Amino acid sequence: MREILARAGEDFTFTPISVMPFLSLELPAGIYSYSTSATGGYVPSRSSGTIKVNEHSSELNMAYHLVAYYKVSFVPLNLQGHRFEVTIDGTEYVSNGQIINISLPEGIYSYSVGSYPSLKPLSSSGTFQLSKSGITKDVEFVQQQYLVLFRTSMDPSTSHFLQAPTLYQYQPQDMCQPPTK
Repeated sequence: MREILARAGEDFTFTPISVMPFLSLELPAGIYSYSTSATGGYVPSRSSGTIKVNEHSSELNMAYHLVAYYKVSFVPLNLQGHRFEVTIDGTEYVSNGQIINISLPEGIYSYSVGSYPSLKPLSSSGTFQLSKSGITKDVEFVQQQYLVLFRTSMDPSTSHFLQAPTLYQYQPQDMCQPPTK
């Protein structure tokens, strides 16, 4: 038996070490708030409530049930060498460009995928329904394209044409160096 000390009218928290058929407590008369949490893959039917203890024995039945977890895989496509981030219902999962494998209970989940300055996912968010068969989500990344407009101050009524400028692609480490020809 696990002992929990509490005074009348005082709240207490009990987190079971393992699922036991019963737990017996001796408490002074009073009204108590209780809370419990999941343990070892078991989830309580209620996580909190109140119980009134008086001169008679009080009993609180709380069922724990085993929660099964199923595999969710997010597979990044065209994302070599970049950090891969997926947020599922507010929890962020990160990988270094590799597959992210997660175990979750059966249910419906919302997700979002991080983007990068030069790469973006074709589908950056959505929902999925997880069942016993598990699920794999492919996330394809594509190169982002930006419009660059070169303007001239020449009079449009003249017959002069703007010569296309020579473009150089800079890598981040080259930003402080002039282009080489």
